[in-house]
Amino acid sequence: MVARARQVLGEARDLLAEVAEEGMFSAIARGAFADVKRPETGGRGLNGVIEKRGDYLNPILDALEGKS
Repeated sequence: MVARARQVLGEARDLLAEVAEEGMFSAIARGAFADVKRPETGGRGLNGVIEKRGDYLNPILDALEGKS
């Protein structure tokens, strides 16, 4: 189990290094994440996106942005 954990962590580290070098949008376009490809100039766009209400709360996002 330890060997498998090391392998998975190593692969994740390598993927993150590739993404850091090439850029997030390029990595998404080539399907680096779960073989889902979205071209830099394509994808779903704003279809289905809605504006947040004034009372919207996301504690995870607040913590990541240092608002907690």
